[in-house]
Amino acid sequence: MQDEQLTIGAIRRHVVAVHPDSEVVTATADGTRRRSYAELGRRVGQLANGLRSLGITGDQRVATFQWNNAEHLEAYLAVPSMGAVLHTLNIRLFPEHLVYIANHAEDEVVIVDDSLVGLLAPHLSQMQTVRHVLVAGPDAAEADLDSLRADGTEVGLYEDLLAGQPEDFDWPELDERDAAAMCYTSGTTGNPKGVVYSHRSAWLHSQAVNTGSAAGLSFADRVLPIVPMFHANSWGLAYSALMSGASLCMPDRWLQAEPLVRFVQASQPTVSGAVPTVWNDVLGHLDQYTDVRLDSLRLILCGGSAVPVALQKALWERHGLLIRQAWGMTETSPVASTGIPPVGVSEEESWRYRGTQGRLFCGVEGRIVGDDGQVLPSDGAAVGELEVRGPWVTGGYYDSDDPEAAAKFHDGWLRTGDVGMIDELGYITLTDRSKDVIKSGGEWISSVDLENALMGHEAVLEAAVVGIPDEKWDERPLASVVVREGRSVTAQELRDFLARDFAKWQLPDAWAFIDEVPRTSVGKFDKKVIRRWPWGVRSRRGERWACPQAAPALLPYASEADDAARVHLLDTLADERGVFTTRDALAAGLDDRDVTRAVRSGEWHRIRRGAFVAGPTWAAADPEARHLIRAAAVHRSYGDRVAFSHVTAALLHGLSVWDVDLNRVHVTRLDGGAGRTEPDVVHHEGLCLSDGDVGRRGSSLVTAPARAALECGLLGDTERAVVVLDSALRLTTTPLELASAYDLVQHWPGARHLEIAVRMADARAESVGESRARWLFRVAGLPAPQLQHPVRDARGVLLGTTDFAWPENGALGEFDGRVKYGRLLLPGQDPGSVVFAEKQREDAIRRETGWVLVRLVWSDLERPRLTADRVLRSLRAA
Repeated sequence: MQDEQLTIGAIRRHVVAVHPDSEVVTATADGTRRRSYAELGRRVGQLANGLRSLGITGDQRVATFQWNNAEHLEAYLAVPSMGAVLHTLNIRLFPEHLVYIANHAEDEVVIVDDSLVGLLAPHLSQMQTVRHVLVAGPDAAEADLDSLRADGTEVGLYEDLLAGQPEDFDWPELDERDAAAMCYTSGTTGNPKGVVYSHRSAWLHSQAVNTGSAAGLSFADRVLPIVPMFHANSWGLAYSALMSGASLCMPDRWLQAEPLVRFVQASQPTVSGAVPTVWNDVLGHLDQYTDVRLDSLRLILCGGSAVPVALQKALWERHGLLIRQAWGMTETSPVASTGIPPVGVSEEESWRYRGTQGRLFCGVEGRIVGDDGQVLPSDGAAVGELEVRGPWVTGGYYDSDDPEAAAKFHDGWLRTGDVGMIDELGYITLTDRSKDVIKSGGEWISSVDLENALMGHEAVLEAAVVGIPDEKWDERPLASVVVREGRSVTAQELRDFLARDFAKWQLPDAWAFIDEVPRTSVGKFDKKVIRRWPWGVRSRRGERWACPQAAPALLPYASEADDAARVHLLDTLADERGVFTTRDALAAGLDDRDVTRAVRSGEWHRIRRGAFVAGPTWAAADPEARHLIRAAAVHRSYGDRVAFSHVTAALLHGLSVWDVDLNRVHVTRLDGGAGRTEPDVVHHEGLCLSDGDVGRRGSSLVTAPARAALECGLLGDTERAVVVLDSALRLTTTPLELASAYDLVQHWPGARHLEIAVRMADARAESVGESRARWLFRVAGLPAPQLQHPVRDARGVLLGTTDFAWPENGALGEFDGRVKYGRLLLPGQDPGSVVFAEKQREDAIRRETGWVLVRLVWSDLERPRLTADRVLRSLRAA
């Protein structure tokens, strides 16, 4: 037999020669852009020549910082085929991890999407080996290239590099065991670990995905990889599609349910792949808009975490969408098994098998190993750790001297860290991660089984279960539950629901009703965050409850776990739904200055649990912290409820936490050091204030948190403040708000840098930003702010300036896709890349105008020259 090397280059040659008429379709703000595989092949040659001109002549690392799009696909083919190594940077990593992996891999070139320039730029100077940055995308020419220029780094446009390059390239003959690509794990402890994929492993994995046991692709298919291309080679879907000649549908950054569904309708994919949370959101959208159909999809691969059978059933029975559960990990390239039921079983049994991780692909072997290292029988009963080996399973981590990481590999096997069993038919059932198993009284409780069961309740959107310390049993289950919009359920109802399938000792003892489950950078439940929540709260009924509603949004960002443990909810208030009334608060000993009263005098309303968070107890809380809470509590009225949208929490041992929304929190140390945040949470060194919605006519709510901070002495020597104002649809309050924000520096001794961001939406938006700001400068004598980047509205009209880099898919007040979105326009971003949720009655105006963010920056402040009174006098005079 002929000895042909199994390389990415061979896939490239095949797809160009045999399937030139297939295409890659990329989603855009207003439609799609298309490129045939013939054109793709020509551009891949041009890219290889361009990279060669930049000095990529061997196995150097070329990094991508991109969404799923045509340009990323070109790098997928060009870089490995020319003998270099493709390193896909995870755009959702913490900054310190992003810098670490770029330096550890010794990346020399970074290709970045135009919409991600603002996310990469602040960290580029710390990437020591990067010599060239290429900005790709249709709007690359408008990106802020100067922000990417670090010492010794050359910055250029991707299309400029390709222009003029020959389409033919002298492709080298490569060994199939050479490195083709690398991806770093999103590990929850220590630095990420590098996994290197060879050409051979990528080829064999792609063939396995193309079999009927996985996706069963052919040239007649159209594949939609929603799972990011920066995560484990996008589950191999890109290479598998190219190998089979299937067209590719790339969603780019449009990953929210509404634009994603529109893209599916426009591009008509037949196969897709994404984590369960994506399909949960899509399910909610389809349930809301019952006339929308996604009939082109014949199969959905779903993995990354256990796929609840309830989700699979709902998508199949209500919308005809078939989910196939897949299992794997970064170390297994990643797909190693799929949950296809055996032939001839009943429908009920079929669903049980679909809930398993299924059978391993040919080429991958697996076994269950006990704590003593002994191999356990595959009898469906023996439980232990799953170990695997195979030609696309890594044998070790790249350049790692971590002994704990090295211990995952022994005798040619990979310890997966997953706990479960294998039955007589070879079906794997994983009950937990080894670190997530709840050890209670010498028995194991599966958190995954509890989560899947809870998510089978009609009122539950998501659920995450962890073990919390217990003096008697060592650990007991804590269930954190996200309730579906418009539904309600109590902890007791959920306990009764679980009791049908679980023993009493397996049922959760503690409950938390939260807005969203914390996630890692790749969308998995981040249980280490949940474990840091305070759990020792007891309700007035004597039952043990978890943290208050605000705490899940607040506490994940505390720097030390013991900080979180010292924070407790006032323990006499919450009922089992986590709701208390202000009457309860008064009865518990709080005076009316410590609670938010109703809009109409004498009428009490329900408010969200979590309005009163202090440590270690409310009674012992620092008086300044109590004053801060009551001064900054801002409410919004919704019918018969008052829900806190901006509640300032108490101090946590040197941390000042200003709650922009219960869904998003800004955390900063008062000493000027940045607090730890999730990737989709904006943070600044210094102090961050937010006023929330515009309040009563003629008022400015920013004065409450600003003055509270001043009166409590929280500003200290901090030199920088960021003030976020939200004018919504009201234009009349904008000048007063600007003045009030600037007024905070009047008694702020350390003031050196002030930033004001004003968010507006109105049919006259094109005239608001710049004209209002300039009017304020003129009548009030403000020093001119530093202008850095222009902000334009949907019609291209200049509105103001910004130096504010918002992360993709995360911003102030972002909601979860079950409400309609407004849009914010920022440099280098199209409408929809950052979303703000507002009342649906405002949708028409938002669709016409888009959001406007005007950002004003003052540095080197010497003496405040503006007060709110001065602006009021100017307004009266006018």
